[in-house]
Amino acid sequence: MKRVLLAPNDFVGEKMAAPGIRYFHFARELARDGRFAVTLMVTNDPWEVQLEGVRAIGTLPRRHRQIRDIASSFDVIVAQGGLDCRSMVFLAGTGVRTIYDLYAPFFEMLTFQGGLDAPGTEQRLRWEAYCLRHRIVLSTGRAFIGASTAQRHALLGALAAVGRISLDDHRLDPTLGHLVAAVGLGVDVDPPRATIDDVRAALPGARADDRILIWPGNLWDWFDPETLMRAMAQISATRNDIKLYCLGLRHPNSGYGGETTATGRTIRLAEELGVKDRTVFFDFEWISYGERQNYLLAADIGINIHSRHVETTFAYRTRILDYIWAALPVVTTEGGGLSDLVDRNGLGRTVRFGDVADCARAILELCDDPVEYARVRERVAVFRQQLTWQHAIEPLVELIEAPQSPVKAGASVRALALQYARARVRAAARRPAAPGGRS
Repeated sequence: MKRVLLAPNDFVGEKMAAPGIRYFHFARELARDGRFAVTLMVTNDPWEVQLEGVRAIGTLPRRHRQIRDIASSFDVIVAQGGLDCRSMVFLAGTGVRTIYDLYAPFFEMLTFQGGLDAPGTEQRLRWEAYCLRHRIVLSTGRAFIGASTAQRHALLGALAAVGRISLDDHRLDPTLGHLVAAVGLGVDVDPPRATIDDVRAALPGARADDRILIWPGNLWDWFDPETLMRAMAQISATRNDIKLYCLGLRHPNSGYGGETTATGRTIRLAEELGVKDRTVFFDFEWISYGERQNYLLAADIGINIHSRHVETTFAYRTRILDYIWAALPVVTTEGGGLSDLVDRNGLGRTVRFGDVADCARAILELCDDPVEYARVRERVAVFRQQLTWQHAIEPLVELIEAPQSPVKAGASVRALALQYARARVRAAARRPAAPGGRS
């Protein structure tokens, strides 16, 4: 049995976002496989993890010491976003197969940092440190995963740029499949079943004959909820039977900074347009993973509207998978792997970037044509069988079993680690002092 340590960088438990959900199912499916002894190292209380055949442990404050102490107990470590730099450099000198899950963190972080108004010196130094750490991840990992083919291609380009792809890699596998794999997310095999009698009772103002649109989860700054608010205002000018519910707007992990700037802008715009609490409703409480199906089953259409930028190019919109699991027709902006999936397979409607009229048209087409709506919903119900977690995990299993890729943490990597540490110190020194002189 191969001993596998899974190290997510977000909560895994009752309330979790896509990164935690990803590792919850990685652990469950690998344990079910029977070839792996699975340990899940979580940043929250390990007692929150209840998975048959999976041992859960907590992350200690000095994680690098913890990794050094337990590394010899594992054959493979799969770490989301990599580990701390000292651990990555240390592991590169051992026989442990490290697989770093770079599930689009670079372009998400670029969007976070690049979206700030006139970033100051501290912000630029933090970005410099992040880029240095990213190079260390690429230089020290034995293998890597993204969530899609587009992410795999981006990773291959990044690995080539840092000189990580060797002739030995090509000899091992000319496709470089032993080095980089696309491991997406999936859906449960069984369709969702409500745990309450009236699923619409939790939605304020929802009537039996309303058409319900749902947006569950954060309004991240790379989304475009403003276009959706304007589309809802356009629709609501002549009717009040189409309602939008934006749920779970406050991330369960306070480390993500609470509400996003997009959330505040969106609520203000909804108020200005006169749709807030009339046909558009906001709820900040994060939805429990075990109860999310109740909200999905209350809805008629799943909504995902995003902006045009580099994050979109490599995005893997996991909330769309929940829509497909619940057999909901999807309305989403063009661009991104799952939007292309919706378009190619007739699972809903894709709309043009920033086009209010096109967004309103797509919503109305599905709401007002019951024959077409039923046809799309049936396609979604059939298609979801292709996206099960058991299928999604297969490339990770193959990567765990693949030949080892040679890697060395030489002087150049140690120099990068030193530059990274200095950049972090410089960034901390530039942090504005808090009121009262505390920083």
